[in-house]
Amino acid sequence: MTSDLTFHQLTAARPPIAIDYHPIEGPAQQLLVSGEQLHANACLHCGTDQQQLLTAGHAYTHAGGLAWVVVACAAHLARSQEHSRAGALEQPDAPPPVA
Repeated sequence: MTSDLTFHQLTAARPPIAIDYHPIEGPAQQLLVSGEQLHANACLHCGTDQQQLLTAGHAYTHAGGLAWVVVACAAHLARSQEHSRAGALEQPDAPPPVA
C-alpha cells in the first residue's frame, strides 16, 4: 500500500515532541519541536526548510533518550552562537576550590 501524502502532511498534525537540545555552543535547553525539526528536515528554531540548514547540535527525546542530530538555518545558528558567547561573558568568575 502506498500513500500520496508527503512527509510534511504526515507529521503536520502530530503533537510537538519534547526534547533536550544540546547546542554546539551553550547550555542545554528544553524545547518542543515537530517531527521535521527532530529529523533534521527543518530549522530547529523557525521550522523553515527553504534555506541551507547547518548542524546545530543534538536533541535527546524524553520518550526513550534517543539522540538526533538537529539543524538550524544560518541566521538562527549565528544568533544562537552569539547569545551563547554573550552569556559566557556575563557569568561571574567561579570562586576558587576549597582545599
